[in-house]
Amino acid sequence: TYDMNLALVICQLHQFKAGMLYLYEKNNMYQRILQYYMENNDHWSIYETCKRFGTQDPNLWILSLQYFSKREDYNCKQHIMNILDEIEKYN
Repeated sequence: TYDMNLALVICQLHQFKAGMLYLYEKNNMYQRILQYYMENNDHWSIYETCKRFGTQDPNLWILSLQYFSKREDYNCKQHIMNILDEIEKYN
């Protein structure tokens, strides 16, 4: 056994991506996973995170929509359309 909070702090200090993402998922910190990908401009992973965890936390879709709608330096129209389609599909 290990202290998850301490493990998370250590992973963050050493920027150990795989460890951080694993612990975020294990602790149901889905918005933190999304935030990580947003900070790294990993557009594909943002969408995939929403698809994977959007049923547990529907706010992920809204956060990703806000992220893509504010991006001026990147053509995000297709991402926005995909997100809106998913929101409509799952109401």
